[in-house]
Amino acid sequence: MVIKYGIIFITMFLFTGCSSPGILYTNITAPYSTNFKNSPLGSKSCRVNAYRLKEPISRVGLSGEWNSEIIHKAMLKAEMTKCYYADVKTLSFLRGAYRRKTLILYGD
Repeated sequence: MVIKYGIIFITMFLFTGCSSPGILYTNITAPYSTNFKNSPLGSKSCRVNAYRLKEPISRVGLSGEWNSEIIHKAMLKAEMTKCYYADVKTLSFLRGAYRRKTLILYGD
């Protein structure tokens, strides 16, 4: 009986990733900022992705990060002129060996 519950506990620990970072899989959406005072909802949204892939042999990672130019282009494509708030969605596998972060902007 103890072994059965031990296996269940270890399995749950390895596959956790919906609310906190997991070892094998993580899928979390969180606010980018917590200052929501007087923030309007906005009627439009757009997404900007950043990827990271860690290669285990040479320890070199491929990554793309957000910068103001990339964010501005995404907002123009979505026909947004104002950004009121943002969320960050993180999807990762194998403790971050592959990670995709998506910046979700909301505004008008």
